[in-house]
Amino acid sequence: MSPPASSTHPVLAAHTNASLRSWDAAYAAREAAYAAGPHPKELVAPLVLFTIPRGGGSLSPVALQLFPDGHGGARYPVFAPRDGTRWLAAKLAVGAADGNVHEAIAHLGTTHLVQEAFMLAMHNCLAPRHPLNRLLAPHFEGTVNINAAADAALVSPNGSVDHLLMPTIGSMGYVHHYYAEDGDVVADAELQAFVAQVGAYQVEDARGRQVGGGIAGVGEGDRGAVSTRADLVQMITQIIWNGGAQHAAVNFPQAHEMAYAPMCSLALMGPTPTGAGFDDAALLRMLTARELAGEQFAILDLLGSVYHTQLGHYPSKPGRGCFGRGPVHELELALRVRLANVERTIDARNLERPSYRYLRPSEIPQSINI
Repeated sequence: MSPPASSTHPVLAAHTNASLRSWDAAYAAREAAYAAGPHPKELVAPLVLFTIPRGGGSLSPVALQLFPDGHGGARYPVFAPRDGTRWLAAKLAVGAADGNVHEAIAHLGTTHLVQEAFMLAMHNCLAPRHPLNRLLAPHFEGTVNINAAADAALVSPNGSVDHLLMPTIGSMGYVHHYYAEDGDVVADAELQAFVAQVGAYQVEDARGRQVGGGIAGVGEGDRGAVSTRADLVQMITQIIWNGGAQHAAVNFPQAHEMAYAPMCSLALMGPTPTGAGFDDAALLRMLTARELAGEQFAILDLLGSVYHTQLGHYPSKPGRGCFGRGPVHELELALRVRLANVERTIDARNLERPSYRYLRPSEIPQSINI
């Protein structure tokens, strides 16, 4: 079934535009108040040299520069362990930069926000009985809720992000069961509308709502179509991976590495070292304030402690699996067996290396829900 032609609904469009203007105004007011405040935050763009000890072992930093190309007309020195307090401060600044890239890009940008674009396109374009809706819906469970909560409390103007930061699993059998040949993919109007909407940017649907994920590179060509089963398998695999294993890898280890603010201060509150004359008092002025350190700990501890659903365990119906009886149900059962085998392999390897548990299938949720 093809989606209805786009038209403009003046009331809804005006409401959407007003909401965007209100959001922009709130951010502008926040920026103005921050610029006039007593504690401007510091930003760095560091370059670090690491070495590995002879015979193996952990990476060790041996030299770093906070701005390799200079900044604000000044050149920045290369710091080394012999520089004492300045070395500690420079490492603190590197940790802050790394934490900001992790939170804003690897975590929020490439998992939460990307998945939401696909989720909205699925609800708008794929009927509830469409086979891809039935497959993907469990991988979006809770995503809109956690993103809405983050929108209200974390990434809203003056929210926690403002406070704390500086500015293929089982899809191949499945697809071939419903799409006998490439032509079936091309003929699926709902699928083509789904892919097009993910790539569209600031367009209106028939009800005047702004839709479109604005994600480049989804589908083929300028129209963002999918024309082969192989391309469809690749897209579905990426969606399932992103909402499950990728998010687990960037979300659950966070508290272990970043909850303790002196280890990873997400905002630098004082000047970074530029040369001589940097003492312990200056280092302490760089650290996040005590109340913000508590906020950082609370948020990261929460994000790393909630596990809801399990990869490969689709919601079952009485007397049969999520996909009914038949070949697809057999694929679902085979997937669970493969995941259990993967977990046994990981557990065996963890006995002979530093244990890494965050990609054990039993500890990977089905969707982004925290």
